Amino acid sequence: MVRTFGGAGDIINGGGPLIVFQVPENTAGIVGTVPKDEAPKRRVRLSAVLDED
Repeated sequence: MVRTFGGAGDIINGGGPLIVFQVPENTAGIVGTVPKDEAPKRRVRLSAVLDED
């Protein structure tokens, strides 16, 4: 760990850093998963209303 922002009981503003780590370059990477950009799945039922004249 290189740096922490705030201490025990401190209030930290949202969106800012909490902890900065230093790791060897060959082990650095993304932790967790990256969401896929997929179109939402929606089903729509259409029914035609015909005018009877």
